[in-house]
Amino acid sequence: MLMYETVTQAVPLHFPSSAQVPESLRHAEVRFALFALLRYALPNMTVGSDQFMYWDPTDPKRCVAPDVWIFRANKQTGVTSWKTWERGVPELAVEIISHTDRGASNWAKTLRSYEALGVQELVRFDDEESDRMIHVWQRQDGRLVEQTSLDSSVLDGTWTIKDDEGPALWLAHNDGQLWMTEAEAAQARIRELEAELAHRH
Repeated sequence: MLMYETVTQAVPLHFPSSAQVPESLRHAEVRFALFALLRYALPNMTVGSDQFMYWDPTDPKRCVAPDVWIFRANKQTGVTSWKTWERGVPELAVEIISHTDRGASNWAKTLRSYEALGVQELVRFDDEESDRMIHVWQRQDGRLVEQTSLDSSVLDGTWTIKDDEGPALWLAHNDGQLWMTEAEAAQARIRELEAELAHRH
């Protein structure tokens, strides 16, 4: 009798870099504004938005896609997805709440995922929450613990609201001045130069 040995080949795990997820115009505006602000203000850090992040090399289903995130250690380019066992753990993640993820049970699951990811700070922004739009969690003894203060432990600033055409998540300096966008910084520099010229004459 002939005996046959069955050889099973391992199927490589697939870690997707994108998915079709609907996003409201309002959600996109808040996300884009914060992403642009941080990209300009933190040129030596990696600032991303909406990339899948994986922390378990054995399970592609264990992932999150922060609306905005920061990796401080060094600037990396060409990021389509982020695997912590290859690149390290981002220090900061921001979740902008939409109607699809609003609710206590949804947020409890999200919070557990970010604890597993390993971020040092998690910020939640919900412009439909009447009493407090911003919530901040920071890592203490391996857990993400909600803070009473909105001071960031990762960035030199305080989380706050900027209200131009609707409330948006923003950062302020210790003196209360809002962080400036690239356009605002350019305009401020022009005003300084104009003032210098006027003073000379």
